[in-house]
Amino acid sequence: MADPLVSLMDFLGLFELWNNWNVEMLVLVSFAFQITLTLFGSRRRSIPGFWIRFVVWSTYLLSNTVAKIVMGKLTGIDTKQIHHRELKGLLAPLIFVQIGNPDSITAYSIEDNRLELRQLLGLIIQVGVVIWIIVRCWDPTSPISFLLLPMFLAGITKYGESVWALRTALTGESGITISEIDQEENVPTLFRQLPESIPGVELILKAYYRFDCLKPHLENWLYQPLYDTHPWISIAAYPPEDVFLITEIELGFMYDVLYTKAPVIYTRQGCILRIISLLSLVSVLCGFAILSRHAGIELKYVLFIYVVLIGAVILELYQIILLPFSEWAILKMMKHHNKPGVMKCLRALGPKSSNRKRWSNSLGQFNLFSFCLHDEQLKLRRIIKFRGIDMELRKNRNRIRVDFPKELKELIVHEMKEIDTMRDSKPITQRGQWALERYGCLNSEFKWSVERF
Repeated sequence: MADPLVSLMDFLGLFELWNNWNVEMLVLVSFAFQITLTLFGSRRRSIPGFWIRFVVWSTYLLSNTVAKIVMGKLTGIDTKQIHHRELKGLLAPLIFVQIGNPDSITAYSIEDNRLELRQLLGLIIQVGVVIWIIVRCWDPTSPISFLLLPMFLAGITKYGESVWALRTALTGESGITISEIDQEENVPTLFRQLPESIPGVELILKAYYRFDCLKPHLENWLYQPLYDTHPWISIAAYPPEDVFLITEIELGFMYDVLYTKAPVIYTRQGCILRIISLLSLVSVLCGFAILSRHAGIELKYVLFIYVVLIGAVILELYQIILLPFSEWAILKMMKHHNKPGVMKCLRALGPKSSNRKRWSNSLGQFNLFSFCLHDEQLKLRRIIKFRGIDMELRKNRNRIRVDFPKELKELIVHEMKEIDTMRDSKPITQRGQWALERYGCLNSEFKWSVERF
């Protein structure tokens, strides 16, 4: 039997550790959340399943919550009772860098993009809070205090990128416009100038033209009805595999615009902001490495600051390294394909882009027989049933995924071409009416099903 006194001492030791290091522990938790979002933020579009979505969703929500808790604790510390208060102040802009969200995810759902004004207001409030913490923790006798300024610059840059990306998501400003690549009358010239020896580049260009003209991510967007007949927009002459690849790339552009920073980081202003944030983080790390040697700071706290600063720099470098391996980067290279060295990059990155996994390439199937016949008892069934999620969990346990067959792709493309030829640009009627008319079923027996009451 355990000694109650020993247990009490262990508890008091943990309690004291939490009192002394609670802010630092929460900063490490927030840093772990940012690593998770950086690595898995955009993987949910290519990895099916419940768990990847749950991890990204929970991490996305908790990261902002933990950051706000850290901010609140930093505003309440007694700066007169702690040594090296400037190090506590350094954590405020550092957490500001973390809540700026990684490039791979700025929004989890469409609804997040409609909260642009709330995010802008949050940016203003967070800037005010960080400035207040910096002022309270500033020590004019310590040169480390001056490191708060470049760290604050990096933080406001990262958070500003997120707000900018949310603003452009549903406004049609996708960062790279067709006019930037080429004028509309010169589009065929651009297609001819691209060498045929680079596989996949033409498909990326065509996918972006379709995305930027049709704008499928914008609600109630009206485009010219003859857009899809232009040779640089139409995909009628392509084989089924290329049609699906163009569609995958087009949907990838839509995903990036809605949920990532891609539309802003591939602009000139975005590149400048990225350089500013990286140089700011590197300058803080180098400055701390020099100034901390003779500052009399405890070794354990020096190691903690090194961990979070080096981690922030590594995450920033990792995201910069990934920038060229994107369709957005290839579009920028197409715009400057006549410049020296750009064509070599296109030859190296074009084929890799064609082979990139953009979705799971599988179909979900629901086993109705297993769902009805095998009612297995779920753990914690009463609690799950009380929360109303027992049915969803049962459905999830009876789902499987199968590979998307090539024959099905060919059938879908063939059917779509046949329908487009038969419809011949006729106006869209009631939902289901044209399908019934095509197969001769639009009679008195079924006509009622497509009529509005």
